[in-house]
Amino acid sequence: MKKIVKALGIVILMMALILAGGIYYLTKGLDEGASMSMEGIPVLPVDGTYIGAYHNGRWTNELQVVIKGNRIEEIEILDDVTFVKTEVSTELFQNVVAAQDTRVDVVSGATVTSNAYLMAIEDALE
Repeated sequence: MKKIVKALGIVILMMALILAGGIYYLTKGLDEGASMSMEGIPVLPVDGTYIGAYHNGRWTNELQVVIKGNRIEEIEILDDVTFVKTEVSTELFQNVVAAQDTRVDVVSGATVTSNAYLMAIEDALE
């Protein structure tokens, strides 16, 4: 009986540690990501393909931005965030292309993910 109680205690402890680690991973960088503000793109670079990245936990991503005719023509994801929602990137990238700037409204319910993509776009076009 003592062995069963000891084994059960170890299992419960392991589950608690895994749960705590998961919560830490999911929330690490959340406040920082939600409070970011974009600088905007003062001047677009010459025509070409530019790669930018943002590194912060599960929001780490790498994007490719295509400039053609002094306009942002296309934004493509090379390495996506951990939890992918295609509709978020599609809507956000359409807004950036339409505005030709990163100072656009973020996608509702995906503030941190939107900001992470926008930071990668700014990084590409610096």
